[in-house]
Order: sequence, then structure tokens, then C-alpha cells
Amino acid sequence: MCGTSGECERRSLTDLTKVVHSTAGGQSDSDSLNVSTNYRRPAVALMWDNKLFLIAVTYGENVHSTTIHGRPNTYKYNAITLREASFGFDFSSEFRKIQMNIKKGNLNDYVIYYQDVFQYDPFAYLLTNQKKYVGNDTYVSKIVQLCNYDPTLRTYVDMELTCEKDGVTYNLVQTSTVGKINGADHLMASFTRGSDPEKVMGESVICKISLDSLNAQLTDTAIQYINTYPFNQTDRYLETIPDSIFGSDVSIM
Repeated sequence: MCGTSGECERRSLTDLTKVVHSTAGGQSDSDSLNVSTNYRRPAVALMWDNKLFLIAVTYGENVHSTTIHGRPNTYKYNAITLREASFGFDFSSEFRKIQMNIKKGNLNDYVIYYQDVFQYDPFAYLLTNQKKYVGNDTYVSKIVQLCNYDPTLRTYVDMELTCEKDGVTYNLVQTSTVGKINGADHLMASFTRGSDPEKVMGESVICKISLDSLNAQLTDTAIQYINTYPFNQTDRYLETIPDSIFGSDVSIM
């Protein structure tokens, strides 16, 4: 691991719990940046315009969680965190957190496999493998869209993403890139298939979709969610209650 100052060090996964940064007040803020020490559950991050640092982590070993007051056997952790990145990566200034509420009885339902992250103005995107919804046994791929100009993260929206070939559905996205095809910007992603993201099987295929089409589908998904907002969200990864129709936390995980 190397920093911008040129200092490098080598660590094993078990050393990720080592605190290397603390705030000016002397209290460590590393808990909210913890990532799982299970290498099968990676975290992803990117810089927004060299000013904001976005990090997404999943539930797993070493991820700090706290009890939700008044809700027995229910915990929360910071699934997505957006911070201001000043020189030297001082994370003491925190903009917004998207918290994941997890129930002790079914912790594995809340594992999200972050496969890739990329930025394409005016949005940032995360590609994931996760259960279709909490309590379901089927894994799907999802694409998450966040507006670069919204430090509150209220523009969060996601939808399922699949790739099909010869009538076979490939449900697990692996990696991606953005490039031009016939002059238009496209997302190109590789997919495989299986019932467990940690035990994929068979061949891989590559699918493409124009980013204009992808963004239009994400917009339709957000509108549909707002118009049919489900008050019972026990099967959702993120439980939110909107402040208003168009100023709401649009969370569709």
C-alpha cells in the first residue's frame, strides 16, 4: 500500500485493523472506514473531482457495527460514506452516510459484493452482486447510480443488471469498462453465472449497453419507485422513509 507522500508499507489482511489515522481531536474515525478482512468481500472507492472521497463497504469481518436503539438484535454500519478529502486524506469532515440496517438472525442476507466502480459525468456508478432482496436465495447483479453534485447521497437509485446469450442468463457481473462504440459511450461488462458469488461456474460473456439507455432505465426505475413507494420495506437492504415526493431518499437496494 502506497500513499501520495511516497511512503509504502506491506500488510496482510489481518493487519487491516491497525489504526493509522486519527482526527485532530484525538478520537479515531477509522471505524466508519473499516472494510471486511474477508478478501471475498472487497470494498470499492473513487474520487469525485479530486475533492470528495466515496467508499462503499459490505458487511463482514472487521466491519464496525452498532446497535440500533429501540430495535433489539438489529445493528447498523456505514455502507456508503462520502467525505471531503483534503491534503493528506483527513477524513474528519464527513458529508453523508448511507447506513445499512442488519438483523442479527440473518447477517449473510446483507452481504453485497462490490465488483467495480466508475465515474461518468454527472454520475458515479457501483456494480454489485447481491441477493435479489433480503431473505431471498437468488443472487443478481445491480448497478447503483449516484449524482456527483449531490453530497447528501439522496439521489441513490439502483436496478438489476443481467446479460443474456443464447437464452442463458448470466447473473453475476465481474468487471467493467466504459468506451465508445460507433461514437456513443457504452458500458461493457463481463458476466458469469452461479448461485453464489464466491463460487462462480462456467463460461463468461461480455455485454454492452449505451450509457444513455442505461441512465434512461435508471430514471424510469426511480420514478416507478417513487410512484409505488412501499411502506413495508423489511425485504430491502436500505430502509428509508422519504421526506417528500421528489426530495426523498430514493433507496432501492
